[in-house]
Amino acid sequence: MFHHHFEKSEKLIGTNPLYELRQVKCVLSNEKKCCMIFRKSEIKPQTLTMVHKMLKLLKSLDHPNIIKVEEAYEDLTKIYFVLEDITGPSLFNYVM
Repeated sequence: MFHHHFEKSEKLIGTNPLYELRQVKCVLSNEKKCCMIFRKSEIKPQTLTMVHKMLKLLKSLDHPNIIKVEEAYEDLTKIYFVLEDITGPSLFNYVM
């Protein structure tokens, strides 16, 4: 399960109606990652199906400009997409 492999940080990177994006740390390697956390109680059944399809699609993609889903976990209340670390400077700040 997710909590055996990762520790959630208090650092909230972003949020939207479907999920929150948080920084997490791998328990074994101390490596920082990001995690999309979906609350099942707040997602309609058809949207939950879309989330599973999105996971399948993202896991199949391999391109340097698309964030990589490294692992995924699901329990009774949440779905977790563990992503490569994206906590660098924002593109907006880079352009400005």
